[in-house]
Amino acid sequence: NLKMIGPAISFIAIVAMVFLPLTFITGLYGMNVKGLPYAEEPWAFDAITGACAFIAAGIVIYFVRRHWLRG
Repeated sequence: NLKMIGPAISFIAIVAMVFLPLTFITGLYGMNVKGLPYAEEPWAFDAITGACAFIAAGIVIYFVRRHWLRG
C-alpha cells in the first residue's frame, strides 16, 4: 500500500502546480481594482482566459515531456 502513496502524492502535486498560476491570475483580476493592465479593455476577458489556457497547457506539456505525467 505504501508504494501507491508516492504516485498519488506526485499526481496531486502536479495538479496543484497546474492550478497555482491560474488561481493567482484569476484572483488578481477578480479583485476589481483600478490600475491592472488591460482590465478596462473589452477584449481583456478573452485574453486572460487564453493566457490561462496557454499557461496550463505549457505546464502540462512540460510535465509530459519530463515523463512526470503520462499523456
